[in-house]
Amino acid sequence: MGSDTGSSAGGAGGGAVQMVAGGTLTIAATGFVDLGGGGGRLTAGGGSGGNLIIEAPTVVIDGGVAANGGAGGCPSAPGEDGHPTAGFAHGGCSSVSAQAFGGRGGTALLTPGPGNTGFTNGLATGGFGGGGAVGQLRLRSRDGTYAMGTTTVLSVAVDAGALTIE
Repeated sequence: MGSDTGSSAGGAGGGAVQMVAGGTLTIAATGFVDLGGGGGRLTAGGGSGGNLIIEAPTVVIDGGVAANGGAGGCPSAPGEDGHPTAGFAHGGCSSVSAQAFGGRGGTALLTPGPGNTGFTNGLATGGFGGGGAVGQLRLRSRDGTYAMGTTTVLSVAVDAGALTIE
């Protein structure tokens, strides 16, 4: 998962992982690949989720894969890191004011949110950080398909295709 330490830095990206197997590649029910982006620090944008590349003749995902974007920050609070679930990361200050907060992080079902402008005494105080985009699962199997378990968590943009085996 992405992380950073600067006081006004944008959230770190979620990174990249490649998994390759000559037979069946299985992410077990107890396994989870977390490539969430880091939350933006004060007024900075959240990091994008990472990318997972899987190449195997047969792919089974019983556990989970999440590459959710981190949320944007506001002047007094950073955004949350991308969650290792299907839920989105909340922007900084999102529980303080409905008018001013950092944008939510993107998920497989939600686009990232823009950072809303803050207001003090009716005057704009500046833009807050937007949320990072969801990452991608690039999956190549013998026939372009994959199997999932009944409790699989999959919160990534999926690009599945056939793997050319020679």
